[in-house]
Amino acid sequence: MPSFVRFDAGVYATIDANWRAQLTVENIFNRGYWASADGNNNISPGQGRTVRVQASYRF
Repeated sequence: MPSFVRFDAGVYATIDANWRAQLTVENIFNRGYWASADGNNNISPGQGRTVRVQASYRF
């Protein structure tokens, strides 16, 4: 399998004592790559660009 480089980035903000928000972008440049292989007939491609938004509340 060829080597690859994947760029990810994330930013988060603490809104107050209880709330936190986060934005994460994985595979920013949307490059194709092979994530894993098990033998020569079971090769898994990596995910394309993925954006996640998360909010957390602490009790």
